[in-house]
Amino acid sequence: MAYIEKNETDKKTLVILVRALARKFVETKIPFEELEAWGKDGLEEAKRRYEPSCGFKFVPYAAWYIKQNIKNQIENRTEE
Repeated sequence: MAYIEKNETDKKTLVILVRALARKFVETKIPFEELEAWGKDGLEEAKRRYEPSCGFKFVPYAAWYIKQNIKNQIENRTEE
């Protein structure tokens, strides 16, 4: 994880990414704070699974996990 978050700027950039992706799901009528929290959970999952040796850049890799986690949480919520 030290590779991913080298400094404070990287952390801020990742939070901006989470917020930008969460904003795309606002039309679901779920509070933005909840969407953002689910996005941060997806980001943590991406950090845990990321391996730089695979050759993928982290931001697109993380974006996929963030969006998937938000989509899955929305789907789980609507099934209840």
